[in-house]
Parts: sequence; structure tokens; C-alpha cells
Amino acid sequence: MSDKLVTLQRMLARTNAQAFDGLTFDLEPLANQIAELTKWVNGSASPNPESDIVLDAVERFATSGSLGTLRDLQLVAFGCMVPFGSSNRRLIGEAELFSSLLQLVQNIRLRPRAFRRCYRGLLAGYLNFNPDDQLQSSVARNNWSRLREFLGATIDHIRSPDSEPNWAITLAEHSNLLTENPTARYAKLLLEDSNSEFKRVREALDISDASWLIVNLLRGQIAHTTSQDDQQFVDDLPRLLTLLSENQQVLNFRLSEVLERYAKCGAKTANKALCDFAVAQWGIPWLSGDVPGSVEFLKRSALPTLSR
Repeated sequence: MSDKLVTLQRMLARTNAQAFDGLTFDLEPLANQIAELTKWVNGSASPNPESDIVLDAVERFATSGSLGTLRDLQLVAFGCMVPFGSSNRRLIGEAELFSSLLQLVQNIRLRPRAFRRCYRGLLAGYLNFNPDDQLQSSVARNNWSRLREFLGATIDHIRSPDSEPNWAITLAEHSNLLTENPTARYAKLLLEDSNSEFKRVREALDISDASWLIVNLLRGQIAHTTSQDDQQFVDDLPRLLTLLSENQQVLNFRLSEVLERYAKCGAKTANKALCDFAVAQWGIPWLSGDVPGSVEFLKRSALPTLSR
């Protein structure tokens, strides 16, 4: 190699090394984009198709009872909870149509990738339907139970020897979510402020705050706490009250359970935090009658015990 070429290479190397001297770069947008791409690659980003496309497929299925392509089947699976028509019907509330949908998905169980796409849509419906909502029809609640059984019975078919999305791997590791007691696994850990496992599950499966699963988890935490001995129950009360304050939709009924358990404690000592929390939520019982049942309950057992 000639001396001139060597000299040129050295000059270019120095120029490259000094090119960005004194310059600064905002790397946050790039980091955010990398995070979004990572979620997409791992399958944790929301997979929901466009709503108008889903609605069109659902309406065609409701009219004909059949589907033309695998893409249509995937769209209808994602739309099983979507209201359609002038009366806002939903597939989850239709006995025959929902049975047909499950059967059509069942028929492709030996084709892992296609089955997985449909399964993901049904799983989203399972997680977002509220079986405890009294406004749901009995048909819808029965179909939801059938859906849970279907997802549990076919979970092995979402696995495949090729690359798997993160949500499928996570669900296989947490198949307890498809049982009648889906959250017992996490209740004690969350009371101990160890939420990393459930946080990972929520992110992988795209579980929203509105999901029945979050309410079920709170119930599990309360059941676990109230089943403990008196001292451990009292020690866990601050964390439990925090959880109740963050979940208003179940606060009244579950607070009654906590107060009932405290009233049964052997040592009748004052618990100012619990007393203040109950009064803040329900008011002073002899002054307020806003919460049905709470006044009678507090007069009967809770406040006399708490205020001693």
C-alpha cells in the first residue's frame, strides 16, 4: 500500500472521529421508537384490527352464519364483543352464532399461526367482558364461561416450533388465567408489593384497568388477607385500604368484608386508619344514609369496634 493511500486513510479516520465534536443529540425519540418496535416484535402491542373492518365482518357473519376467508374469521374473533345492528346485538349474546364461531376456530387448531391469530381475538374478548355485570344476559354469561373453557382446552395449539409472540409464551406460563380461580397466584405477592410478575402479564396480554381480571385480583387479595390470623390481617390493612381506594367499583361491598373481618379480631383495639377510611367512604352512619346497607352495618358492628 502506498504512503499516499495510508496518509489518506489516516486523514479520513481523523475527520470521522472529529465529525460530531461539540454536537449533542436527543436520543429519547429514538429510544421510544425502539421500545415500540420491541413491543411489536414481541407481540405485546395491541393487535386489534380497525373497528370498521371488524364491524363489517361481524355483520356479514351474523347475516350469513359463514365466513369466506381466514382473515374474516380473525376479524370476527376480535369482534365477538362488538355491538352491531340497530339493536346493538353482540356475538357473545347469541347462542348459535357464538357456537358457530368457536367451532370455526376449532377447525383450524392444527394450523398454529392462523389459529393463534383467531385465539388472540377471542382472548381479548374474554379479558374485556364483565361476567359480573348484572346487565349482561344469561346467554352472554354462559357463552363467556364456554369461551374460558375453549381457551383453556386449546391453549396448547397456540404453541409452535417456529417463533412465538410474547403474549402466547406468557399465557402458556400463566394458564391459571383461564381457570375459575385466575388470580390467586398473584394475590399474596401484590400484598407484599411484589408486582413484577403480574405487571409482566398485564403488559404481554394488554390487560386494561377496566378488565374484570383486575377486580377479580382485588377480591383475591381481600380473600387472602381476611383469611389470615388477626395480627397478619391487621399488619396488611394499610396496603389493603390503598388497593380499595384505587378500585371504586368494588369498594363498598369489599369494604364491608374487611370491616366484618376486623370486627372478629380477638384484640378489640382501635384502628384509626380503618375507621377514618370507612367514614371517608360512607360518612358518619348516624348522619348519612347515602350508601344502602352501610349505615346499618356500621352501627351494628364496625364503628363501635373501631372506636374503642
